[in-house]
Amino acid sequence: MAFFILSGYVIRKRKNKKDSFKSFIWKKFKRLVLPAIIGTILMLPLYFYTLKGTETTIDIIKTIFFYKGFVAYNFPVWFLIIMFYSVVVERLLKIKEKNVYVKLIYLFASLIIGFLIYNFKIFLPFGLDKFFVCFAFFVFGILLREFIDVVKKNQKSMHIILAIVFVVFFALWWLFGIELNPKVSFYNLKYYNYWYFCLSSFFGSCCFFIICYLIAKVTKFFELIGRETVWILSTHYIFVRLLKYVGKNYGVAYTWKYDLIALSTTIILIAVYIVISYFIKKLIKKKKQKSQTETPTA
Repeated sequence: MAFFILSGYVIRKRKNKKDSFKSFIWKKFKRLVLPAIIGTILMLPLYFYTLKGTETTIDIIKTIFFYKGFVAYNFPVWFLIIMFYSVVVERLLKIKEKNVYVKLIYLFASLIIGFLIYNFKIFLPFGLDKFFVCFAFFVFGILLREFIDVVKKNQKSMHIILAIVFVVFFALWWLFGIELNPKVSFYNLKYYNYWYFCLSSFFGSCCFFIICYLIAKVTKFFELIGRETVWILSTHYIFVRLLKYVGKNYGVAYTWKYDLIALSTTIILIAVYIVISYFIKKLIKKKKQKSQTETPTA
């Protein structure tokens, strides 16, 4: 859930009030949904290869088009689709511009709706049964940004406050997530205890956020990686499955050798993503400059 909290944290107020809703939708579609579509298409051969033969044509079509809220093989891209819903709803409701109390109302309302959907086993297509819980975390990220901005005003006590929050939240995450409700699957809508799941997710995500926040002060490398998160998220699953295959068939699973291979592969892939992204952006920049120079002036 840290993904949605961090996404809410970095969202900004609109600077250009004339920016149309249509252009906003198209921009977010290219940024979030398009990578999800590409990631899904790339994995379709593996999806068809892993079919058990008991699936009907209708079931296959529903899975490919995310009707049941499950993705064809490349499971992680559901994050991007639900995130698209979140940013669109935020834009419609203009939550970022509301006061703290209104934001809290949206947060708790989303959690309650999510609970009702889960408790009464209500089916909503296209991942909407997951949306309300995710949107609550998204709004929490917006609130978290406001809290951090307030803490920043007092630099002397900022790190002390963050340290205290980290210790308390880590203990609460351990209690609700590890001790009381350890086995959950948000993707499969298996929360077991819904409220324990939400609490452990909030506390654990905040701890993760604090660590990332402090690390970001030390190096800008993580910021560079973060810019390519969407494409890494939408295409990395094939390498995860490949590593699992290697570990299982070559007898190195659950050993230090597998951990070393996984770490090395991850570092190499991140480096490749950054290099490819750099050259693509360079080509796009050159193309824009060329089109600008070729455009006749009035």
